[in-house]
Amino acid sequence: MLSVSDFVYFCKKRVLFGNSKVFGYAYNVDSRGGFTLIELLIVIGIIAILAGAVVIAVSPGERLASARDATRERHVQAIEQAVLSYQVDNEGNFPETLENSLGGEICNTNLESPDSTDLIDISPIVNEGYLSSIPISPQKEGDGTGYGILRQDSEFIVWAMEGETRKVGRSPAVEFDGGGSVGDYIEVANNDFLNSQMEEVSVAIWIKPKYEDNFVAVLDATDGDWAGDGYSLYLRPHQSPGSHFAWNINGTYERTGTIKKNEWQYLVATSDGSEMNVYVDGEEVGSRSSPSTISPTNDPMWIGRMDGRNWQYLQKIKDVRIYNRGLSEKEIKGLYSGEHISDGLVGHWLMNEGQGSTAYDHSGNESHGTLEGDPQWVIGR
Repeated sequence: MLSVSDFVYFCKKRVLFGNSKVFGYAYNVDSRGGFTLIELLIVIGIIAILAGAVVIAVSPGERLASARDATRERHVQAIEQAVLSYQVDNEGNFPETLENSLGGEICNTNLESPDSTDLIDISPIVNEGYLSSIPISPQKEGDGTGYGILRQDSEFIVWAMEGETRKVGRSPAVEFDGGGSVGDYIEVANNDFLNSQMEEVSVAIWIKPKYEDNFVAVLDATDGDWAGDGYSLYLRPHQSPGSHFAWNINGTYERTGTIKKNEWQYLVATSDGSEMNVYVDGEEVGSRSSPSTISPTNDPMWIGRMDGRNWQYLQKIKDVRIYNRGLSEKEIKGLYSGEHISDGLVGHWLMNEGQGSTAYDHSGNESHGTLEGDPQWVIGR
């Protein structure tokens, strides 16, 4: 392979000495000593090779992960197109194996004897020629494919269960109806990240609220007293000029009036130990001085419920993240655009299961959440 020093030597010889024999090849030039077209093409090719080598050397792991996500995107599109084609040819009907299934991971029916319990069989679209085989997500092992499918009435979505660098596909959400004495919610009992004193914290949530004239609990990591230890997020729909997004740390609040009804919005609240900031859809909408530490709490964390208060109204929530540090504005914009940021991630509930009573924690801390009441898996964003 041509080295950088060889390339520089070649250029010097060519410019300084005109007609030269470099690397065993004779190059003829005119009286002005300029490059010929062939030589220019060679130079451009060498530069491209060197540039590509530098890019790969800088972050090979990230590049490979991005390439795997690109493969996942192609697989998701292929499955979606196959199911749509099946529907078109069958008067809008789904394959029989999807008719009685709400959602979940697609089964790898390429295997001879897959254990398809809790997995969704879409082999009819292969058997009838809409796909040559069931796509398998890169690095996926076992009976699952790494792709989920969820049907809701006449609609469906397909998504990658684990995108390494970004969200792949339109994934499910959990819908809370606010009914009953305590309503629907998710309880996270194993929450070691709450049981020690912290100086910084960030919380990020996708939410689609459909509130009435009362408080709406989004996330509660306090000791049961909304002015006590810990932190919480909630909406205040009855406040003028509109719904307030309230961010509470140890009883210190920052509020903004920018939350819309019946629209997906990305709420991010941060504290770096000196300043509290709130963001909606990647843009900062409020800030104030913050407590220097966040007091610990031994109570469970709640998603969709404020402990001890009936603050539950109809809302959809997905992709809840908690970081043990303050996020930068650049990182928040990246999250909003679908990037995955793992540095400091201590809790991550994607809510992309599509079925069952567990919202799994993807941070590695195994702080899995349990769906209580009767929340529903629905098509998300």
